[in-house]
Amino acid sequence: MRTGLAKDRIAGAIHCPTYETGDPAKFTRALAEKIVARGGMLLTDTTIDGFEIAGQDVVGIRTSRGLVCDRTVRSSSRHAAAAPR
Repeated sequence: MRTGLAKDRIAGAIHCPTYETGDPAKFTRALAEKIVARGGMLLTDTTIDGFEIAGQDVVGIRTSRGLVCDRTVRSSSRHAAAAPR
């Protein structure tokens, strides 16, 4: 059982040995380390201003830090609606 829950307000529980939970912050840090170790680049606090398109391919992303080229992955947060489409 998770600590910090009000035990006097719990009416029951379910035990499921195949259910797994994880620590999303730990997962994200480990993923970032793997990306950097394999030559990737992570840009935080960076605004996407537009895309460079060649035919039907995205060949670059214009950002507040300049043009990002090569392979790209867009990972969005709650600010995704503000990103250009």
